[in-house]
Amino acid sequence: MAADITVKSVNPGLTATELGDRPKIGFKIPGIQDVATGAARIIKMASLPADDKTTGTFSENDGELPW
Repeated sequence: MAADITVKSVNPGLTATELGDRPKIGFKIPGIQDVATGAARIIKMASLPADDKTTGTFSENDGELPW
């Protein structure tokens, strides 16, 4: 049933991936975070208990963002 679906969106921020850091061409962005930091909020949100029915949220590592 659709009522059993929850949606939580996460902005991982600017993270040192091949897309974000461009290591192959030597382009570096100051203040870029490592992959573990970028994934922290995603892991936290994906690991919430099944009975957490909070839905329609958008967050980043500092917490929930207003829509």
